[in-house]
Amino acid sequence: MGTFAGNTLITELARRLRDTTNVAYPRATVLNIINRVQDAMNVRLGLVYGQTTFNTGNQALYSTSAIASDYAYPVQMFDANQRELDMISFDRLTQQDEEWVRRFGNRPEVYAPIGRELLAVTPIPVVAMTLTMRYVKHPTALADAGAPLWDLPDEHKPLLLDLSEALLSLRSRDYIAIQEAVNRAAPKLGLEDAAQVLRKGTVGDRLKVKT
Repeated sequence: MGTFAGNTLITELARRLRDTTNVAYPRATVLNIINRVQDAMNVRLGLVYGQTTFNTGNQALYSTSAIASDYAYPVQMFDANQRELDMISFDRLTQQDEEWVRRFGNRPEVYAPIGRELLAVTPIPVVAMTLTMRYVKHPTALADAGAPLWDLPDEHKPLLLDLSEALLSLRSRDYIAIQEAVNRAAPKLGLEDAAQVLRKGTVGDRLKVKT
């Protein structure tokens, strides 16, 4: 767990945006962007994980929200004997076994995410067992207060602020600020090429306006 709270991050962003009184950028608006950005960051980078257990039933399909309310996507799954199941794509599962949804066995062998809301586990164990799943989680939503503290490692605060600044700068159409924030964030995400395209597009737009 990190050491930053929502109120601290909001205040720091307000200084970046030169709006310390939060007139142009209300604190609720800034907080909403912060929460959306930290969620997107963790889903992309896999910084924070959760772990949970669930019991198998007489079925191959499970609702991810019933397994864990903060589930984003799975990373590992183990059976009751701590043997790891193989994760495969749903397309590959259906190609390999047309009867997967009705297949029974002594223990599950594979699991496959189906979008964001379903998880296939097959074969269905004849005797119900407890499975343990490790997953990338949706971070705890922050508030304009000293608690809760954010889930992400503190070293990722600059990336959060850069991305949030870029999005909030769209509100005022401050394209120079957007470009600068994206330039700072892109290397941390391996998106230097995308930042270069943005730079070219921004310069091109300015030239069109001048002509």
